[in-house]
Amino acid sequence: DFTGTTEQILRWTACKWGIDEDMVKSQAVIESWWRMDTKGDRGTDPTRCAPGHGIGVDGFPGECPESWGLLQIRYPYNQVAFPWAITSSAFNADWAYAQWRACYEGDLTWLNTVERGQDYAAGDAWGCAGVWFSGRWHTAAAEGYITRVKDYLAQRIWTTPNFAQP
Repeated sequence: DFTGTTEQILRWTACKWGIDEDMVKSQAVIESWWRMDTKGDRGTDPTRCAPGHGIGVDGFPGECPESWGLLQIRYPYNQVAFPWAITSSAFNADWAYAQWRACYEGDLTWLNTVERGQDYAAGDAWGCAGVWFSGRWHTAAAEGYITRVKDYLAQRIWTTPNFAQP
């Protein structure tokens, strides 16, 4: 039920889950440019569409968005988070970083049973950020995402005068 500005929501989330707030802010830039109305990862499989958001419903002819909100929660892998992942910025951020915390604590042991760049272990904040994007541990895709988040973090792009949706 937390309310506030987007920045306040991201700060609250970081505090709640014990992660650097600037890391959270930079990841939200990559995912949505801090826009809760962001819809991504469009596909054509109706079984991967959120309820009420079938093929073509959200203005994408022949497609539906699979990912939603500030941190782009992906419906096919997080169905229990919907519809709140679409309607609540605080819920969206809270859900994403609850997943990050589980990864950070070492709870995602299944990551050692799938393709990975190295063995999964607890305590790797950046590795867990990469999992959010790729669903894998330190693969090339995860590392590319981590690099992008670190770049926006170094720029602190959300503090620049022209921070706006591209």
